[in-house]
Amino acid sequence: MQPRALLKIKTGLKARHYDILHIQTPFVAHYLGNHLARSLKLPVISSYHTYFEAYLGHYYRKNPRSAA
Repeated sequence: MQPRALLKIKTGLKARHYDILHIQTPFVAHYLGNHLARSLKLPVISSYHTYFEAYLGHYYRKNPRSAA
């Protein structure tokens, strides 16, 4: 995710006259997508399909579930 690169193509996105912006991940892409949607005056649909709680033990070893 390169925010500056995406912001550079904002003019091109506006020229395509999209109807809606769909953000499929949280974190940086989510914030940037919301910024673009506001700038382009587009409605937003946000979704994600990962249970981040299930992966927490892989990234944060002190999680009680990772000890099992």
